[in-house]
Amino acid sequence: MKGAEEAIRLHDLELARTNYWAALRLDATNILARMRLGLTLKQQGEHHLALDEFVTVTRLAPDYGEAWKEKGVVEGLIARALPEDTRPKWLQDGCASLARATELLPQDFDAWSALGGVLRNVHSDYAGALRSYRRGAQVSNGHPYPLLNALKLEAQETGSLDLDSVSEQLEAAERIRQGQISAEQPVDTPWCYFDVAEIRLYRGDRSGFLESLEEGIASCNAAWQPSTFSSALKTAFEGSGIELDGLSEGLERLAAAERSLP
Repeated sequence: MKGAEEAIRLHDLELARTNYWAALRLDATNILARMRLGLTLKQQGEHHLALDEFVTVTRLAPDYGEAWKEKGVVEGLIARALPEDTRPKWLQDGCASLARATELLPQDFDAWSALGGVLRNVHSDYAGALRSYRRGAQVSNGHPYPLLNALKLEAQETGSLDLDSVSEQLEAAERIRQGQISAEQPVDTPWCYFDVAEIRLYRGDRSGFLESLEEGIASCNAAWQPSTFSSALKTAFEGSGIELDGLSEGLERLAAAERSLP
């Protein structure tokens, strides 16, 4: 186990994987080793192998909420990789596992966010996804991931935005992302910049929105990055009747960036 931890510290996932397997040969019911092996396999993109480990952990420890959450996340990734018309009906898509995770971890915003993602992207249950994202934003007191997803879905589904009720959450979300931007090496670029831009858009700060948008564009290295952000904004707001100062100009800048990037 110590060897695996040291390998992860050195970013040698293959060695970590080998060490966790060695530990499990000595003790096949070592839940910690199985859980960490599953996380390592997930990080390597070996989703089916990771799922085997998380399934085993949920059987060994039925009330282990983290295992149910990771099981649901991987099931969702596997399901989303298949076109809907070819997806077997028996295939678990993560919804049931993540619902169980939220029962065991009611204050875990990540579990609520993951459930929202499966409901939106696999089930096309936008109302259910909105409830899950809102719950995630509430229990996290404004983590940007569930909060911004909730606001875009609210606009898409209801044609309105209740920004007054989430003003404190928006402030908290901006502090989180600004902390990542202020690090010696900014974390999670370009999304940290795009999230700050989106938050400023909702707060009516047109110049701040466009400034952060340009910083995000400057940190992009591929066309899919501005395209992804632009698509999310268009899906939420085009045809919604919601007026956000600076949005149309921002979309034009994102389109120009998409054309100029590889």
